[in-house]
Amino acid sequence: MDLFCEQLVKRKKTVKDTLIIAAMFLTLVVIPVLGFVLSMLVNPYFMMVAIFVFALDIYFVWYVVTGRNIEYEYIVTNNNLTIDRVMAKRRRKRVISLDIKNIDEMCTLGTKELSKGKCERVIFAGATDFGEKEYQMKIYTEKFGNTLVVFSPNEKTLKAMKPFLKAQVALNIFRG
Repeated sequence: MDLFCEQLVKRKKTVKDTLIIAAMFLTLVVIPVLGFVLSMLVNPYFMMVAIFVFALDIYFVWYVVTGRNIEYEYIVTNNNLTIDRVMAKRRRKRVISLDIKNIDEMCTLGTKELSKGKCERVIFAGATDFGEKEYQMKIYTEKFGNTLVVFSPNEKTLKAMKPFLKAQVALNIFRG
């Protein structure tokens, strides 16, 4: 019998997201005013061009602001864990796909440091980057070397991963 479990985690807005959204709405004010003023100064017939640019600006702002709605999808299929990034429910990008048996270390974020050793790649794929329900795992991949992944699995996802984890890793996670 195949094991399949999926979880969708909505990423919380960060300060960076708020600043980007504020900047986008600022462009909704600045670009039309500049376009209309310049078109009146240069030639009133350029008003049509200014209206067209304003329409493009509205679309661009909509696209960027809705693109900040990010979700992560965790899919456990037998011994494979796949993490995808879903942006505004219109684009999907594979973040990482790994064999659960190859996870070297795993613990809740902030409880302990993972073993010393430089990680060539760090992946944040959780609701927040440093939340209390975040887990961190260290895995070696051929493509990137040592990789640290921070993610937010729920109990169902963790239990689906448990049979495929190394004994010591499972013991660290499922104590108590």
